[in-house]
Amino acid sequence: MKELSSRLCDSLKKEVADQATFHGHPRFYEILEELKSLHSRKNKDYASGGPALGNFQRRAQLYSMYPGLNLSDPVVVSIVDAMKQLDAALWLLCTSREGEVEGVADRLKDVAVYAVLAMILREEDTKESKKQDTIERIFPTQEEEQCPYKVEPTRSPQEELELLRG
Repeated sequence: MKELSSRLCDSLKKEVADQATFHGHPRFYEILEELKSLHSRKNKDYASGGPALGNFQRRAQLYSMYPGLNLSDPVVVSIVDAMKQLDAALWLLCTSREGEVEGVADRLKDVAVYAVLAMILREEDTKESKKQDTIERIFPTQEEEQCPYKVEPTRSPQEELELLRG
């Protein structure tokens, strides 16, 4: 009982000391502790047995093979997200692990979802492109208008005004 009381007292002293050391909202530091735990678990999934930032290095090397990649294109973003999940699944498989946060099966489901989303985004992009082509054919811009009958004014604006006053 005395040992438990001593440990509790030590714990309280440490908590009070920590509060005196840190400034700002206490919840901020609680969230940091949660993030520390989440980072640790996810890093175990993404890079266990390799460099701590290995997942970023592997994907950067892969993406460098596509120098013209337009990262502002939603289709490309969805494929990149799928590749991130695929990389995580492959890393879990090569390290013979199931995963702390998400397992191989969950990662593969994510890949399938991102692939379907990429298909939908492409379809919508194609529809929008066709719609825009149709609008431009029906309502061409000034530069595109090609009128075969060019009508030259036969009277000056001054002559037109005089006729109207007439």
